[in-house]
Amino acid sequence: MEYGPLGRRIERSFPNPNGSGTETQQWHYATSGNGAGQLASESDNVTGFTRSLGDYNTLGEPTSIQETYNGGVKGKGVESSNINFRINSVSFAP
Repeated sequence: MEYGPLGRRIERSFPNPNGSGTETQQWHYATSGNGAGQLASESDNVTGFTRSLGDYNTLGEPTSIQETYNGGVKGKGVESSNINFRINSVSFAP
């Protein structure tokens, strides 16, 4: 496991439970704006899962979230004007 300068986990690797190779998970944090220090993205190389959080509002909430799984769009355009998230659209890869 790797930790960043603030003591937060930024990467972990372990044997792939579904076969050979190594599974690696990574976390990246925003460095500026309202989201400074907040999670900006996370990923897993085996499942193909990624989550990207857009900008953060003045309350420190993400204004959008996009998730993908195995390279196909799982959820897109989840937006927030407050703490109640609304899904604006969902599309699936063919």
